[in-house]
Amino acid sequence: MSAPKPKAVICTNDAWTLFHFRGSLMRALAARGFEVIAAGPADRHTALFESIGVRFADIPMSHAGMNPAEELRTLWALYRLYRREKPALVHHYSHKAILYGSLAARAAGVPGIVNTVNGLGTTLGAATGRLKAVQPLILAMMRAALRPPVRVTFQNREILDFYLERRLVRADQAEVILGSGIDTDLFSPAAETRRAAPPVRFLMFSRMLWPKGVREYCAAAEKAAAMRGPAPRGEFVLVGGASAANETGVDPVWLSNPDTIPGDWLEREAAKGFVDWRPHQEDMLPIIREADAVVLPSYYPEGVPRSLLEAMACGKAIVTTDTPGCREVVEPGVNGFLVRPRDATDLAEAMVSMMDNPEMTAAMGRASRRMVQERFSDERIIGETMNAYAAAGVAV
Repeated sequence: MSAPKPKAVICTNDAWTLFHFRGSLMRALAARGFEVIAAGPADRHTALFESIGVRFADIPMSHAGMNPAEELRTLWALYRLYRREKPALVHHYSHKAILYGSLAARAAGVPGIVNTVNGLGTTLGAATGRLKAVQPLILAMMRAALRPPVRVTFQNREILDFYLERRLVRADQAEVILGSGIDTDLFSPAAETRRAAPPVRFLMFSRMLWPKGVREYCAAAEKAAAMRGPAPRGEFVLVGGASAANETGVDPVWLSNPDTIPGDWLEREAAKGFVDWRPHQEDMLPIIREADAVVLPSYYPEGVPRSLLEAMACGKAIVTTDTPGCREVVEPGVNGFLVRPRDATDLAEAMVSMMDNPEMTAAMGRASRRMVQERFSDERIIGETMNAYAAAGVAV
């Protein structure tokens, strides 16, 4: 009788994100002989995991709630899962999964515990109100949860420094792995490349949160149009969020962040005629391929923005802010431009430069594709992640 397969649990707070951002990692673990279990709150996306041969474990986990009874329910559900399945490896993403998952895994005796910090978010970033009041408690709990031998990876150096300065981790248990890896076969340029000529089409797609720079993008589109007069040298597309009535049925969880932009604000911006706004789309690939450049004027505490990596893999020039996480994906003048955060004029000037030089914009897109293949491909990031598993004592 053959020995049972070792088990690996990959856990975060959103099934859609878990499948689309960690699917390649789960397939890689399965190819190495693991039985892989995805864990998180069940929703209409959980059926997707069957297509890659991964079992799904429903874990109640709110995105932003702070009800003590619900938080204890999450911790208990994770502990029960780990006691029942006895995994050799657990890997958590998102702050709640990291905090409660690490505590539960320690208590359940899981030998290999790995966490990936994608960004600071509102949990550890510039919180306000009740969340700011409980941040000291969150930091103390995180410090206890992340004690060695837990292994922690970070998506950029600034986030690692934040954790080191607050003694949440030690340097010998942590490392930087840039991004979550991109399938460069799936995310690839369109078979028929757009002609390098006006109008240049810009695209911003993200969660509709104020710190993502949505207001600045809309203002910059209006400024860029004013700089170049009536000639249609630029098109500005914005994708994400939901209308006030949410006719498209965007999952309410995606709209629960306190920084979520109201649908009526997005509708008013679209009515001005400078930005073509579309609600959240499940499949962004065709829309990315239709663009010439992708914009993310974020001042949110990012890891490495997935939207920019997907755009780069599709051969798009990038305009983003000179902030941690965003600056990691741009070589200024090579594959795009870095602009000052919260500065719509600086953003407009960068986009006008691309509008005036469509051939330069196309060349930047080709450079983006090369860069993502060299630095951010699934093969590279999964390889570095497997090394982190080995450092945590897991035989992979």
